Amino acid sequence: MDFKTFIFFLGGFKLLLVSVQAQNRVVQTSLGAIRGRIATHDEGLVQQFLGIRYAKPPVGSLRFEKPISVDSWQGELDGTQFGPSCPQIFPYNTLAKLPNRNISEDCLMLNIYKPLNNNNGNRAVMIYFHGGGFNSGQGMATDGSLLALKGDVIIITINYRLDVLGFLYTGDEEARGNYGLWDQLKALQWIKDHISSFGGDENNITLFGVSAGAFSIGLHLFSTHSNGLFQRAILQSGSPFTPLAFAFDPIDYSKNVSMELGCSPNISNWNTKAAIECLK
Repeated sequence: MDFKTFIFFLGGFKLLLVSVQAQNRVVQTSLGAIRGRIATHDEGLVQQFLGIRYAKPPVGSLRFEKPISVDSWQGELDGTQFGPSCPQIFPYNTLAKLPNRNISEDCLMLNIYKPLNNNNGNRAVMIYFHGGGFNSGQGMATDGSLLALKGDVIIITINYRLDVLGFLYTGDEEARGNYGLWDQLKALQWIKDHISSFGGDENNITLFGVSAGAFSIGLHLFSTHSNGLFQRAILQSGSPFTPLAFAFDPIDYSKNVSMELGCSPNISNWNTKAAIECLK
């Protein structure tokens, strides 16, 4: 397949329906075994490993904190069903169209799509960051099956924290903000460490995304924290320099959130420590 054809399919990367076969596939990682499923598409068969947790649930004391790596597990992890979306306001009746309509803070999960054919070599890996203005979106809304088959690559989609839970900022050490971006970084680290178990090349990783996904990728290009975690990037729309990529009054916004939730009765003398403890 030539480059122009591949870009055509990249631009048409949309939610696709595939039929799922009963047979499953198990992959052994250094953390434990993951059981996936095989789906039938007009272009061929694709292995899907869905709802794989790449970080501990960011709840309770872990809310408004950087993500923590998951622990290893015993037995097989069920990777045959999508995990929930991160909390958000769903526009345009999006929720009703999703394979999993559940919403939960326990949402830091990724989905892996891999062609099922005789290619036993290490495939290139492409990681899709969804858009949505950092307020909405989820990995499962974009099915990676067709692009994986057409490009003979591994496609990965991810969830990351959004809106207040992903970006609350107090201007001090109590809530440093940008947790959604730290989630993305944690997902990249997980993929770098474990994608070889799925037949992927950890040294041939491309990021691509639209809107807030493109903004995020641009920021990872500048961040020293992301060094070595990917080799190429495709910003399909937007850049980290656009005003849409920034919050201009994050502290005032955080004060209002805290007040509306009854955690800051006096925002003129704002106690950030007490507010964040209450919000957690």
